[in-house]
Amino acid sequence: MTRGGARHVVEAVGNQESMDPAIDVARRGGTVSFVGVPHNATTLPIESEFFKHVPLDRVSEGYPAMDERRASKVILDVA
Repeated sequence: MTRGGARHVVEAVGNQESMDPAIDVARRGGTVSFVGVPHNATTLPIESEFFKHVPLDRVSEGYPAMDERRASKVILDVA
């Protein structure tokens, strides 16, 4: 159905058993987004990703957008 895998996958359960298939269904170069820090996830460098101290200068713009119903979800792109 996805012709080579999904471009974007959201993992929202938070464990290794849900993270593995999320990664498996993503296409090469695709994006896997996850909510919070997965529990007992052993195959991802979670700590290094969360503690890079990436500047999030525009994060405060997302809250009013969701509150005013201009957005239902906000994605922070740090690339």
